[in-house]
Amino acid sequence: MDVTIVVGTYGHRKWIDLAHDRAIPSAVRQDVPVIFRHEDTLADARNAAIRAARTEWVIVLDADDELGEGYVPALAGGTADIRVPALIEVYPDASQMEIPLAGRDIEQVNPIPVSAMARREQILAAGGFQPWPAWEDWALWLTMVRRGATFEHIPWAHLYAHVMPGSRNRSVTDPARLHAAIREASR
Repeated sequence: MDVTIVVGTYGHRKWIDLAHDRAIPSAVRQDVPVIFRHEDTLADARNAAIRAARTEWVIVLDADDELGEGYVPALAGGTADIRVPALIEVYPDASQMEIPLAGRDIEQVNPIPVSAMARREQILAAGGFQPWPAWEDWALWLTMVRRGATFEHIPWAHLYAHVMPGSRNRSVTDPARLHAAIREASR
């Protein structure tokens, strides 16, 4: 499969260490190229890694998350521009719960986790990741879908997203304002 997995971090050194302890090993097990970048912002790190990729497809993996066994082959079997894995949240007590995504309306709530497989050129044409305070993956996917990208859910590809209480995506100060701003900007 013509895909690269990209891992981007920013900020404190702990994110670099976590990427090398968790995300990158799960990516390397997929037997495809892996690119790691650490930059001043998360958007800069992700976008730099995507630009460095030379494959048709990319998967963006957060430092604290993991790809399940057979992730890339499962997504490779899809046909859409954006191929969506099953999202399994992993909690601090090690319990897990699959989050239903397939019924979500992308105009209202994000049905696509950041680690979907997507066409590199479509990501770049949509402007890549923008420096939103949270939910930048939804902003990107919404822009791409509004510009004609298709997406499909592939439930046998498993993304293990480790939940961190108080994380920036779970502690948005004014979610209604951010939601409205992303919907307005994602054209």
